[in-house]
Amino acid sequence: IYKLDIDWSLMGKVVKIGLPNGIENGMFQFGLLILQRLTASFGTVALAANAIAKTLTPISHIASTSFGLILITIVGQCMGAKNIKHAKMYIWHVLRLNFTITAVVNIICIIFASRLVGIYHLSDEASRLAKEIFLIYTGMSIIFYPLAFVLPQALRGAGDTRFTMVVSFVTMFAVRVGLAYVLGKYMGFGIVGLWIAMTIEWVIKGGIYLIRYLRGKWQIIRII
Repeated sequence: IYKLDIDWSLMGKVVKIGLPNGIENGMFQFGLLILQRLTASFGTVALAANAIAKTLTPISHIASTSFGLILITIVGQCMGAKNIKHAKMYIWHVLRLNFTITAVVNIICIIFASRLVGIYHLSDEASRLAKEIFLIYTGMSIIFYPLAFVLPQALRGAGDTRFTMVVSFVTMFAVRVGLAYVLGKYMGFGIVGLWIAMTIEWVIKGGIYLIRYLRGKWQIIRII
């Protein structure tokens, strides 16, 4: 009879790595829920424009999503083998490739923004608004999306999940949600203010992750 022996020490280390990431994702979704409530207060035109823009934006970061998953795996394997040199090499190689593809895809999206929005046959006002926020998103994605969402995957692969959790939590609520209310509601930018707040969050979050990476503290974290 096969007896299953559970290595509780190893299980604890797995939870230590995975739990912060789970909390981070949960808080991120809660922040999006708050923003959705704010979006609804801007009226049906803003809701329609926001919905259409959200269906188009995945095109701009499809490469980043894939490269992020690659980085978690590769960096995790390199750190497990205690090969920091290879981990750093792969991180920069993947980021360079990601920046290149992201730039090409988003420039194409910017050129054909009117045609992409036109697929949905919205009213003139909703189409104009959807195009405006889509251009904000794609323009900022070229540089800042890889830093804000791909680079932290390398840190997570190295086991630096607590740091990414704290940064994601603080920037979501202090920057994205906070600025969304300031710009969108109190300064009168409406739905455009929410998207501007989101891209400002990318800049801040991406800068923090880049500093963390360059300082190298992620290299000394013991995972297993």
